[in-house]
Amino acid sequence: MSVADFRGSYWLKEELIELARQMRLSTHGYKPELGARIERRLSGLPDRPDTKPSHSGGARDSDKRITRQAPVVNFRSDAKTREFFKAQIGPHFHFTYHVNQYRLNNKGLTYGDLIDEWQAEK
Repeated sequence: MSVADFRGSYWLKEELIELARQMRLSTHGYKPELGARIERRLSGLPDRPDTKPSHSGGARDSDKRITRQAPVVNFRSDAKTREFFKAQIGPHFHFTYHVNQYRLNNKGLTYGDLIDEWQAEK
């Protein structure tokens, strides 16, 4: 399968897990992490060292009041987080793969950075 074919399809998490198993890749993590792992392999890049799942223990960011200036520490795409984004962006907001990849690949972000990236994507 080509990278373009992989990117051009919508994958359920269960399908990504099965594909990762077939490719003898780790199956842990969130859907974007699985997709990135598979995409690296399809691109012919070396596998990254296996790491622990990305979520940390402790309080979710959404357990506190989220603001544009709040740092992204323990992000969850839960109802409280979605409501924050809808209040900032509008009712048309939805979580996107692109913004999630941006969040995972950039440290030191604020929720304002995520809003800006979402708006730039649209």
